[in-house]
Amino acid sequence: MSIRYGLIGYGAWGSFHAKAIEATASAELIAIAASSQETAQKARSQHQADVYTDYTQLLMRDDIDVVDIVVPNHLHHEVALRALQAGKHILLEKPMALTVEACEELNREASRRGLTIQIGFELRYSPLWGTVKQMIGEGQIGALKTASIHLSRFPYRNGADGWRKDASRVGNWILEEPVHFYDLVKWYFGGQEEPMSVYALGNSRQPADENRGLFENINTSISFSKGGFATVNQTLAAYGHNLTGEFIGTSGVLQAKWLGASDRIRNPEYQLVYFDGQMHREIEINKMPGELFELEYQLEHFTQRIAEGRQPDVSGEDGLWAVKLSLAAQDSIVSGQIVALSPTAAVGSQTEG
Repeated sequence: MSIRYGLIGYGAWGSFHAKAIEATASAELIAIAASSQETAQKARSQHQADVYTDYTQLLMRDDIDVVDIVVPNHLHHEVALRALQAGKHILLEKPMALTVEACEELNREASRRGLTIQIGFELRYSPLWGTVKQMIGEGQIGALKTASIHLSRFPYRNGADGWRKDASRVGNWILEEPVHFYDLVKWYFGGQEEPMSVYALGNSRQPADENRGLFENINTSISFSKGGFATVNQTLAAYGHNLTGEFIGTSGVLQAKWLGASDRIRNPEYQLVYFDGQMHREIEINKMPGELFELEYQLEHFTQRIAEGRQPDVSGEDGLWAVKLSLAAQDSIVSGQIVALSPTAAVGSQTEG
């Protein structure tokens, strides 16, 4: 059984989604909605799918099971809500939306209609970062006490029509990439501890960016409910794409790194080292990590879940939590205060996964 996809958004990352769908054995790319005649023509030249410049025409088709949404951040809620109202399951790029309330509305709509939302946190499918999760879950470092993730990279790409540099459309820069890492650290604590508060610092080289709430350099501390904590740091003022992590438990340590000239290369340097309290050794990673590969792994897993009628690995509830953490970090930078987190209520079937 093939799962039939419609893709909304055909910018740089959307084009990679199209290729990943076509590379998935049990998926079929039926239609693409692009934002301009120029990108529509590019899509037509590279794919056999029907192409529209009005995404509502794609949503009206009854031969599409899943809508894959890869549009600028400020459009996520609108497009996702319309897709759900059209009766489609959705794969929604992060962030889920720009506000907690918008995320909650999407979860309610999906639950009411019996539809599935998966959020595009492809790092969960990473052979590198997924192995960290597996080893923590197996107790190989004991109980997790602290998780630290640091990214040093070149500035963000502008995005189509400069949306990623526009605070009204991007939301903030924490919602662009640190949102992935907030999702990872919460996942690594695995429900044993829940996030309780966030304290963050941030600045930028240009005062104009700071005045718009766009912070190049951030330092985040997340306190968990049983004494654990996580730190997430990022700079957009460096070069390459250098992502590292350290995870300390009661009886061991994991240290991970992924290094490349950019985030979209196919030949990165990567390593996972395990220390058991006595000796350290490198852990073999059997598949290539990196977002281009992880996008394909994500599509494969999600397509299988839809075909089997099962809930996804990364639910709308996960998407909501990541947005909540990101907005708390932004609020903390602006206010200079610790931001307490309120519990997030479960919504219907979206809590499964």
